[in-house]
Order: sequence, then C-alpha cells, then structure tokens
Amino acid sequence: MTDIPCVCLDCTNLTSVTIPDSVIEIYGSFYGCSGLTELTISEGVTKIAGSAFSRCTGLTSVTIPRSVTIIGSNLGSSVFGECSGLKEITILNPDCEIYDSKNVISNGIDKNHNPYFNGTIYGYKDSTAQAYAEKYGYNFEAIE
Repeated sequence: MTDIPCVCLDCTNLTSVTIPDSVIEIYGSFYGCSGLTELTISEGVTKIAGSAFSRCTGLTSVTIPRSVTIIGSNLGSSVFGECSGLKEITILNPDCEIYDSKNVISNGIDKNHNPYFNGTIYGYKDSTAQAYAEKYGYNFEAIE
C-alpha cells in the first residue's frame, strides 16, 4: 500500500483519474487540476487530506467510498476547497471523520473570505456527513 503525495499540481489537461486500490492516502495530489471532470476513488483509500482536490473546478460530482475514514486534517483541510463546479458529494462511510472546517468542501470563497458550498452532500441519516452539513448550513440529503 502507498499514498499519493503532490504529483499533479495545476494539470489543466488532466480530465480523468482513477485512484487504485493500492493507494491508502491522498493529500495535495491534484490541486488546481481544473480540467479534471471524472474522479474514481477505489476502496483501498482510507484518508483524503491536504488540498487533495482543491480548485478542481471541473469536478461536478464525487463519491467518497466507505473505506475512507478521514477527510481533511489539521495539516490541510481544504480537500475539496473552491471546487466551483462541484454540485454533489456522496460520503458512503457513515462514521467518516470529517475535519471541522467549512473549507473541507466548498464551491468558493465569498468577499469576506468565508468558504461556501451551494451543492448537496449525500450520506446516511445520522451520519457524520449529515452532522457536517448541518453544522455549516450545507444542503444534505439522506441516501438509503
């Protein structure tokens, strides 16, 4: 098993990424890859941190597999920060630890430098995804 460190910063021509089962951690890897429109995260991944997919403005929908137990950290909370195209994020692990920062998932930053997310977070009822969404006033929908 391995991790993916910073490997593709600002790769505007990168359109599709599949994270293989052999990867367990992703951090800072695809920051600013604005052309990225398709992202598949395999079940081997357990942690996504740093600015892993920040400013990936082409992403519209992301599914975080059940294997992921941590999203964000004190070393980098802007995992999906400023992803202006992101409208849906599904978190399949109901107990996934989501770092306590509005910037973990955001579409952008307002004039007062506050992150916002105007999409929808999908997750299980009474999950950490629901608690995160409610804490920050983000739209949440329960999945069956």
